[in-house]
Amino acid sequence: MVSEPQTPRRERERLRHRREILDAARRVLSARGVEAFTIEHVAKEAEFAIGSIYRHFASKEELIDMIAADLSEPLFAEAEALAASDLPFEQQLERLVRATLATLADDLPLIRAFGAGSGSERLAPIRARYFEAFDAIVKNGQREGVIPKGARAAKVVALMGLVAGFAKWRTFDALPKRFDAVPTIVGVWLGGVATATKRPRKGR
Repeated sequence: MVSEPQTPRRERERLRHRREILDAARRVLSARGVEAFTIEHVAKEAEFAIGSIYRHFASKEELIDMIAADLSEPLFAEAEALAASDLPFEQQLERLVRATLATLADDLPLIRAFGAGSGSERLAPIRARYFEAFDAIVKNGQREGVIPKGARAAKVVALMGLVAGFAKWRTFDALPKRFDAVPTIVGVWLGGVATATKRPRKGR
């Protein structure tokens, strides 16, 4: 039996340090927000020299982007598994919405990181994968005949917008934090946006 090659010790240490920095940065982002987030605060929280932080991340902006990428990975893996499952479309949809809300609503650093880095090219693959996760499940709905065919991209964007809007209630202290938004999101989307068809313009 041939054993797999072991990761060199130096690489294991590099990955461990990177993990410790990301974990510390996540705590700083959660506690201070994007505006007060600095490499100095991350270095203090991680108990690293500032120069050590810069050996792993070129800038504060890159570090924030990598927080978003790191925290979103489990959600994408779950969404992709759902889309490939044998569950009926409506169950896939409900579980996707619930998983996304749980990730975003319970993880304020992720919302802040996405918001801060929304225009960054480093996040382009993350934004694409986020869209593709929803798109795969909406495509299943069209395949099953639950969702009318056509304009799938618009339907996906509308669904993502509903989910994002409800997730952001965490950032408004006056709004209730504990209620089940999933039935509302799924009901509104299935009952309205997902079934909408292109209407002719007036005068035509």
